[in-house]
Amino acid sequence: MKPSEFLQYVAGGLLIGFILLLLVSQLLGQPAIVFVETGSMVPTLQPNDGYLAVPAVIADDPEVGDVILFESQNLGGGELTTHRVVEITDEGYITQGDANPFTDQDGDEPPSRRARSNPSR
Repeated sequence: MKPSEFLQYVAGGLLIGFILLLLVSQLLGQPAIVFVETGSMVPTLQPNDGYLAVPAVIADDPEVGDVILFESQNLGGGELTTHRVVEITDEGYITQGDANPFTDQDGDEPPSRRARSNPSR
């Protein structure tokens, strides 16, 4: 096999894998690729940074220090939010953006009961 043929097989395999990832993520009801919209996670994630979201059904349970994607109730009018777990309580995950001086729950956001994913960069 010529090196150029091998590269074609590798590129084709990566493309098929990427398409499968997108299809599976849609079946799970979660985006596979997420883009950060605000500066709340600076310096870890910059606005417009993208990352692959590992679905919660195949990821380990989040621990303190993990960055998670969760469906907020009040932040940004109730949207998917990427923030770090700073504490785990009986009520859920206490989250905070790295650039924020306070937790989301210091405002009007209830603890997140479940993470949708753990980001992978």
